[in-house]
Order: sequence, then structure tokens, then C-alpha cells
Amino acid sequence: MLSKVSTPCNDQITNCIKISILIFFCLSLVNIALLPLGLDEAYYWYWAKHPDLSYFDHPPLLAWIIWLGTNLGNDHEFFVRIGGFIFLWVGLGFSFATSRLLFPRAPKAFSWEYLFVLNLTIIVPGVSIIQTPDTPLLACWMLALYFGASVVMHQQKYAWYGLGLAIGLGLLSKYTMVLFVPSLLLFLILSPKHRFWFGRKEPWIGAMLALIVWLPVLIWNIQHDWVSFHFQLQHGLVASSNSSDWLEKLGLYIAGQAIIVSPLLGLSFVGSSLAASKEDMQNPVYIFLFCMTWPTIIFFAWSSLQGNQAEPNWPAPAYIAGILLSWALLRHHKLTTVKYKVIQFVIAVSLVINITLRSHLLIPWLPIPPKHDRLREFAGWPALGQQIKKIIDTYPQTKEWFILGDRGTTLAEALYYTQRHVKFPLLGFDPQRPERYLFLHNVPQHFTGKNAIIVARQPTLVTKRFAKFFTKLTMIAPRYQHRYRNVTIERFNISLYVGENFQPR
Repeated sequence: MLSKVSTPCNDQITNCIKISILIFFCLSLVNIALLPLGLDEAYYWYWAKHPDLSYFDHPPLLAWIIWLGTNLGNDHEFFVRIGGFIFLWVGLGFSFATSRLLFPRAPKAFSWEYLFVLNLTIIVPGVSIIQTPDTPLLACWMLALYFGASVVMHQQKYAWYGLGLAIGLGLLSKYTMVLFVPSLLLFLILSPKHRFWFGRKEPWIGAMLALIVWLPVLIWNIQHDWVSFHFQLQHGLVASSNSSDWLEKLGLYIAGQAIIVSPLLGLSFVGSSLAASKEDMQNPVYIFLFCMTWPTIIFFAWSSLQGNQAEPNWPAPAYIAGILLSWALLRHHKLTTVKYKVIQFVIAVSLVINITLRSHLLIPWLPIPPKHDRLREFAGWPALGQQIKKIIDTYPQTKEWFILGDRGTTLAEALYYTQRHVKFPLLGFDPQRPERYLFLHNVPQHFTGKNAIIVARQPTLVTKRFAKFFTKLTMIAPRYQHRYRNVTIERFNISLYVGENFQPR
């Protein structure tokens, strides 16, 4: 397959690629240590402080990983992120092994190139640094692809057991993992050499293993009236009142995919996939990679047209196999001088974009208006924690506090950056959204008679939402000003209140 084409990457270039990957790894380590927690990351850290079988928004694996990292270390940003970071890089190692497994006759440089290109995308290094459920999801998807490749190439019956465990872990990460199953079924249908697996016991045992691993999520949802499933289905498939027309939705979806892959890499990926010949698509390896790519991308395009706009990261797992597919097709067909130059240009531009964004994470320098720079979501929160600590110090008679908020993510930032300044454990919740705090197991009932700090991004709603829970509500001046690059970011400014004598309703 690939052996008939010599790779244009000689030993010297291969060594440069290896060094580049090592540099990416080290830069990401610095990023996870120095970058303040983002809004969602603080929210997942709060989950980890209260381990549970599952959670309202997502399955529990990321919270469990954060729990392990912070218990082996402490609550520093580095330890919040290090577990997911390691998890993803282990997954990248399996991706390297998958490329070797599917293309055993290809030069080893091919696999290093593939790993290098994965690190040139936006999504892979992004989720290795910023911890979201996509972090363990991508790692588990990579692991599942490896065991799937073992089935494709060697028809190993025991690979089905590893595949089942990988899918189960992926379902513990994010519900998107379920799309791996129909994609795999489609491959078995389209590949005549592999249809016999429908009559074997191993795939069914693997499916049972996946279900067993996923049981915590199932049990939690049974205990809570399937609240997480209802939320996810409504979140993804029920159209919002301000839904745009289908053409605009499709355009936004395509634009989002181009961004997370990296624009030129995205165009190359689509072009090379569509250029596959009839001969290519008779090969089980290409059928497998195609099935592990396009059904997921098409599904989220369809769901965007049916309901809410899919977030750009939702189809991200598809690009693990998709990039390998496109890279193999490029290597399989003879490269003309023009095509080779185009590939060099795409890689060079993507590398510049990658290095630029990584350096901007460390020291913001790009001429992006602060109000439009996504880093604004990470800066400023340590100052909020210090301001809340000053409020607490003015009430020396109150020995224990809790925090209320009108946004779960803002509340979590307040908890994270205040906790390091006080000796007592802090808890927080939004009494108007109790389903998001089921992991507290009715702890709010224990706050009766206690005082609270209220953090509100919408001060006009504070009296309406929170006053009924307290005998006295006092606004604290000055309002917290969220600053990024010497500019106030109005949307993240916080009004602070002290609520006295909490009474649950």
C-alpha cells in the first residue's frame, strides 16, 4: 500500500519532527502549569472535589482523573490538568501504534509525520492543555481505534475485549463515544472479509464489557430520573428559539470544523478524502478509517440542521482517523512536485499557527482586541478570589461560609480561587439550578442559618433569585472588575453580595 511510495521525509527531517513533538510536549507542560483555570475547568474541578457516579452535564471520568491528580499533588492548576494531559498523550502513543498496525510496510517516518500533524491541529493540543470531557474522550477514542485496527489487520478475537473496555471508558468520558459503535458496525457491513464477526461471540462479549464499565453512569441516571440523558438530547437535538436557517447553520458548522483542525489542514483533509479512488475504498484499512471518520462528521452536521448548532469540538474524535486516512491517501498516490510543495506549504503555515497560539497562551501578544481574545476567560479570576477573601475578613465572627452564584462556571472560579485563601472547606451551588449540584447530596440543607457570598454576573436578578433565601442581603462595593490586558471585560464583571441567615426553600 504505502511501501510503493518513498516518503519525502528523510532521516534528518524525521529527527526534526521528533524534536518538534518533544517541544510541543514540553510547551504544553508549561501551559498547564501557568495558565489559570478556565470557566469550564473550574467547574470540573468542583466535581472532582465531590466524586460521584456521574454528573448532570457529563459522565464522570474527567472528574475522577482530576480527583486523582489533585490528591496525588494539590489543587494547583498543574495538578488539576496533569492527569488528563498524561491520559491524552498515552492516547497519542496508541495513535502512533495504530498507524504502524494499519500500515506495517510504510516507512516509520510515516507514523511520526502522522503524530506531528495531529499536534498541528487546534483540537488535540487544545484539549491536552485545557481539561474538558473531550480530553479523556479523545484518548479513549484513540485506544478504541488501536484495538479496532487489531481486528482489521489480524482479526484478533481478544482485541474485541480491549475494544469493549476502550468504548466503556469513552462512554465514561462523554456520550459522544456512542458514535464509535455504529461507525464500527458500518465497517463490518462494508468489509466482506470482516462480516463473519457478526456471528462470533467476541464482539458481544466486548459489548458487555463496555456496558459493565459504563454502569456507573447508567446507575446514576436511573437514580436521578435520566436527567443527564434528557439534558443531552435537548442540548443537541432540540432547536432553540433563535435558530438560524439551515444554510447559515451548515456554514457555521463547516467553519467551526475548519478552525479546530486548522484551516489549511482541514481543506487538505477533505480534499484527500474525497479524492480516494475506487481501488482505495475496496481496501479494508481505508474502509475502516473512512467509517471511523465521516459518519460522525455527517451526524453532527445533520444534528446542527435539526436542533441547536453543534459546538466545533463535538465531532473532534472523527479527525483522529480522518487525518490518518488523508495522510495515507496522500502517501499512497504518487506525489507530483506541485502537490509536494502544497503539502510543505500547508504544514509550514499550520506550524506557524500552532506555535503562534501556544506562545500566545504563555504571554498574550497577538493584536487581538482583549474583548475578543478567548484568553479573557482564563485571566482575572485569581483577583476575584482575593476580593472575596477580603469580604470574609470583614466578618471575623463568621467562621464558615458558602458561595452562591447565578452561573455554575463563575461560581466554580470563585470557589477555586477563594479556597486557597481560607482554611475551611468551601462549598457552593445555585439554588435555582439544583440539578447541576446533585453531587452535593443535599448538602445545601446543612447551610441553614449560615452566611453566604453571592457572586452574580447579572445583578438585576439577584434580588429576584436570591433574596428569598436570606433574612438580609447586602451588596458589597466595589463591584469586581474582570481585567484582561489592562481592559475591563464587562461580560465577566461580578457583583458581590453577603447573604445572612440562609433558609432553604
